[in-house]
Amino acid sequence: MIRKYNAADHIQSTLEDQKTKEQWYDWCHVWINGTGILNNWKWPDIEGLHDFKGPKMHSASWDHGIDLDNKVIGVIGNGSTAVQIVPQLQKIAKQVQCYIRSSTWISPPFGGGALAQVQKGADVDPGHRQYEFTAEDKRKFKEDPKFHLNFRKGIEAEINGLFGMYRQGSELSDQFRKVITDEMNRRMGPDHQELKDFIIPTWAPGCRRISPGDGYLEALVQPNVEPIMKGIDRVTPDGILTKDGVEHKMDVLVCATGFKVAFRPAFNVINGDGVSLNEDWGDSVNLYMGVSAPRFPNFYTIVGPGATWSNGTLLPSIETTIEYSVKMMQKISKEHIKAIEVSQEALDDIYAHFDEFHKNTVWKEECRSWFKDGKVKSKSPIDTDKSTLANFFLDRIYVYQSPFTS
Repeated sequence: MIRKYNAADHIQSTLEDQKTKEQWYDWCHVWINGTGILNNWKWPDIEGLHDFKGPKMHSASWDHGIDLDNKVIGVIGNGSTAVQIVPQLQKIAKQVQCYIRSSTWISPPFGGGALAQVQKGADVDPGHRQYEFTAEDKRKFKEDPKFHLNFRKGIEAEINGLFGMYRQGSELSDQFRKVITDEMNRRMGPDHQELKDFIIPTWAPGCRRISPGDGYLEALVQPNVEPIMKGIDRVTPDGILTKDGVEHKMDVLVCATGFKVAFRPAFNVINGDGVSLNEDWGDSVNLYMGVSAPRFPNFYTIVGPGATWSNGTLLPSIETTIEYSVKMMQKISKEHIKAIEVSQEALDDIYAHFDEFHKNTVWKEECRSWFKDGKVKSKSPIDTDKSTLANFFLDRIYVYQSPFTS
């Protein structure tokens, strides 16, 4: 998909059917990129990956036709996807080989306080909080909107209240580290010291995305699961060769290795000067509050870099960004504005503020995280208060262009 700003009064678009490759043209006054970020999955960059002769699949492109019962299954990765997959595979596989590259915090599931309202005091395993709402629960939500609203607010408030954890050395950070460490040790049980020493991080909780993984740690210590922490050298036709020289044979290979998180659209975007978004941004990002890009007027992004990281649940941030984009379209329409773009000066100011803010956050610690483009050391992610998105000072931040002519 290619976009180009027309010299007249609209944006030209070339669209392509990804299956048939048929192309057609369209136009618009405003373009909103709502494609998200966790949708462009990628194979891991491992030598020999495609030499494996057995069934191979990525977690984001699951092949339900592959028989997994009583098979030896290799799973590469220990991020938020792997922690969901491994407990389910453990129940049906002959053996699950878990290839773990780095440590990760596995927390109790979030929202436990709010969930207590519907669990009615039942004795619940803190490591397994998947709750299936009963018909009675759903009836009460429907008939008592206030109770439903308070339940939703309780979950959001509980998550929002954890933000202090991301300050290095804060009381909440230290407290959270102790709570999760104790819980991880409890869930893995006695012994398994090599696994514990490897998987429990030395860096603070939050540097890498925290995974509330029901049953993951319990699965890792089951007799039919083998945690492999030696590092992968290459994939062979029969399995995986690790750096200690051991070849681990398997029937099926699963890559739970995530997505290409580039924080930029997968399609090409070209402005009126003939400069693409990739050329304009270079190796970094250049997006105000995760929404607007200088030199790319009438272009808005939902869930861009800086729109929301660790400062609350995602849905309200998405809603706020969409509401703001709609308000901008209303402004363009009512005030007969041809094009409007954020100024580079305003973006430089806010980035300087973010850099100062992050000097004592946990993201400065040495962990490998897609928050930091998969790097151990990188520019910190941009945390914003999502409520500020609706309070732009437009006359200062935006550059107006000539109005529409009839």
